[in-house]
Amino acid sequence: MKSFRMALVLVLCSSAMAHTSRTVSVDGWCQVTTPDFTVISQMSVPDTARWAGNLNQFLHALKGRVPVDPRLLGPFNLVLFKSDSDYWASAPVLKSGAPLSNIAAFGREGDWGSIAATCELGASEQTQRMIFETCVNWILSADHRYRPLALQTGLSEVYGAYVIENGSEIFGQPVRGWTSRLQRAENHVLGNAEVFLTPEELLSVNDMNAVADVHGVHLFYVESWGFTHFLLFSKEMANEHAMDRLLAAFAHHHNAHDALKEAFGDRADTLISRFRSYIQGGDFYEIALPIEPAPLPSPPLPADPALVASILGRLEATTGHLDIARAYAQQAIQLKPNDPRPRDALALVDFIAHLNVEASADCKEAIRLGSKDASTWLFSSLVAGKADGADKEPAEHALLSAEQAREAVNAAERAILFSKGLETAYVQVAALMPHVGRVSEDDGKFLALGRMLFPNDGWIEIGHAQWAHRVKDDPLALKILGDLLDHSAAYAPEEAERARTLQKKWSAPSG
Repeated sequence: MKSFRMALVLVLCSSAMAHTSRTVSVDGWCQVTTPDFTVISQMSVPDTARWAGNLNQFLHALKGRVPVDPRLLGPFNLVLFKSDSDYWASAPVLKSGAPLSNIAAFGREGDWGSIAATCELGASEQTQRMIFETCVNWILSADHRYRPLALQTGLSEVYGAYVIENGSEIFGQPVRGWTSRLQRAENHVLGNAEVFLTPEELLSVNDMNAVADVHGVHLFYVESWGFTHFLLFSKEMANEHAMDRLLAAFAHHHNAHDALKEAFGDRADTLISRFRSYIQGGDFYEIALPIEPAPLPSPPLPADPALVASILGRLEATTGHLDIARAYAQQAIQLKPNDPRPRDALALVDFIAHLNVEASADCKEAIRLGSKDASTWLFSSLVAGKADGADKEPAEHALLSAEQAREAVNAAERAILFSKGLETAYVQVAALMPHVGRVSEDDGKFLALGRMLFPNDGWIEIGHAQWAHRVKDDPLALKILGDLLDHSAAYAPEEAERARTLQKKWSAPSG
């Protein structure tokens, strides 16, 4: 599974509550459902309708800027608490176990979708931007081109700053105070720990922990926003479709220097001066469009307590409160024992807790009840063959019997049918290709689809090659490996090395 990414806005809540994780009543909530997302809310009906309407209009506008295939998206949920005390009980904790302080909104993402939460009735500018940023990341999860951390961060910051003013929708409006922050950094008047990075340095950042000691974390967000804004909205770069060109180049080169050279040629050498001129000029362009009203969401209706408990269980699981998450999931099961969704929530909790025996049992029961949750089918595959709880990690693929491997492939492929954008499921199918007793034509179709959707995932490429080898189509297998090695700069070193080993093995004369 990919690690969670948490988006935060550092703003003050109205009071500093003690951080004691606890459950809240699941009765009395209301629900708004749209084709894109679900809102569950403790707030009043007018406040809930206002939040849902703002989010609905934003997503409608965003899709005009970032076209997306909805089949590749997991679910999106927004949880609206009515009070600071209920909200703070669900807020994330740091690795040290200390509460994360001074936030008014938070969000989490996983392979199954996204969850965001807030307690602010008025949807302040900063809180609303944070929720919108979570939505941007959710939308971008359907675009599987490789994006450096700075571009992923910058896109969410630029698009998340969407506002409506004077009857127009505005994209590109600078975040309050950020242009002056960039100008001070570029003039070297900030502290030594906040050094302005060149575009190449910025695009080379892979780990926020690594950059924290030499570059201010907040400045990284500001500079990522500024560089992305420069690519998308400056007249020169927008006319050149600079963002698309750079993303296309990163499909061939994960190295920032090489990607910049491919995207901009000799003009890459002047990129830093052009970026700095854009910052110092202070003329950050915006796009203002007439409002195109979104289809109206459903009116707020009383929410099913079992659904509320299930969603709250997922929220608590992704914020590190596993005992509370389990309590919610078990409460949901008691409320609706024949509904698969509470079991889906419990499977998520036990999977995150590395309780593989329990997660396997949860998945089997949810599937028996008719689960259509892609993550449940994926978890079922990932914990296949786990016989006891001594080892906290799922069983190694090589230790599975041929029959267990086949069952795991079937479950992962079922997950793909429910959510075509679930990259981990394709990787699981690929990893099991050498171990199944028999391979099928459908296996090849799933892996071909995975290669198309995730062209930078070398393990899926290698898995498809292994499938081709298993069905005696070595010309196809060697072509897949050869293509990967011809573009090895776009893949991890271990992926290229594995492809090279298989190519050598399958090319050797038989006998």
